[in-house]
Amino acid sequence: MDWRSVSLLVGAFGAAASLSAGIWKTVAERCTPRMAGVELPPAANDGTKTTFTTRPQIGDEMGDGTIFAGISPDTLQPMYATPLDASGQYDSREAEEFAAYLNRCGYAGHKDWRLPTAPELSLMFSNLAAIGGFHSSSYRSSTRFENGYAVKQSFSTGERYSFAAGPESTSLRCVRG
Repeated sequence: MDWRSVSLLVGAFGAAASLSAGIWKTVAERCTPRMAGVELPPAANDGTKTTFTTRPQIGDEMGDGTIFAGISPDTLQPMYATPLDASGQYDSREAEEFAAYLNRCGYAGHKDWRLPTAPELSLMFSNLAAIGGFHSSSYRSSTRFENGYAVKQSFSTGERYSFAAGPESTSLRCVRG
């Protein structure tokens, strides 16, 4: 997908999703081969898979530009993260819309992007030096409680907090797998 295609998609989906122009610019940048000043290899959209002779190590960059973040404690499957955080802070609705847009545009050749669960955030915090690119702020998880609260984790202290899932903005790193 080239920049012109992304621009058309942004125009087509911008009003429907009611995201601010700044967030759409961020999303559009993430769906191009260039991400916040870091050149990424082109996504493999030809159906091929990267084959390793050894298991990738946490922090390894995959052929599609994503980062191997470990084995998900929830799915017991390999988990991959975007190489950088989404720029800015996101409330619950914006975070979900950001992940959904990554799926619509097939970021890095994949359509299964999502917010990490609380245990997945803990795994990423445990390996933050290897994975890289994190801020020392709090990150949102997809883990929610019946009372409308969700779990976030501080990446400066490692502490987990519950917070009102809707309006509070946090940093965001999407995962897949």
